[in-house]
Amino acid sequence: MIKWGLASGLTVALALWTSLLLPVGAAPAFSFAWLVHWLLMIVAVKMVPQVLPRTAGPLTLTVGPNEPRWSRRLGVLAFKRVLDLTGWNRMIQKARGYSGKRGELARLAEETWRSELGHAWALLTTFLIAIALWSSRSDVVGGLLVLAVPLHVYPILLQRLLRWRIQQLGGATP
Repeated sequence: MIKWGLASGLTVALALWTSLLLPVGAAPAFSFAWLVHWLLMIVAVKMVPQVLPRTAGPLTLTVGPNEPRWSRRLGVLAFKRVLDLTGWNRMIQKARGYSGKRGELARLAEETWRSELGHAWALLTTFLIAIALWSSRSDVVGGLLVLAVPLHVYPILLQRLLRWRIQQLGGATP
């Protein structure tokens, strides 16, 4: 837990410090927000443990029975199609090393959990940065929060939908 807090604090401090150097304007603010989100994901990839516990706070490996319906209503499948069209999903599938075999479903379920955990940490840290910048750089806050939806909220929902499908195949332990 100390590692996550330290990473959050350092990331927030770095964002605050660099925001002081940023010129005022929509383009610099949006560019800054984009770079902060990518920095958050790089840090998250380095921090998420290789061996995961069954739960991490509100995040659980098991997906509830009503979640898929809500995810679909929120357009998660459309988001997945965009990721398919851009080639992002192929790249992630290769990185995960999933070949499509049933015996690899439990490992794939853990990979979705790792991704969800990383995105959840990045989303929470985004909120901390937005709160810290609210009074001094409100122009940056809007970009941070708008980008948080496609870069963190939808990926979390997508990982949970994929894990629900794995659960339906019996590949993830409840």
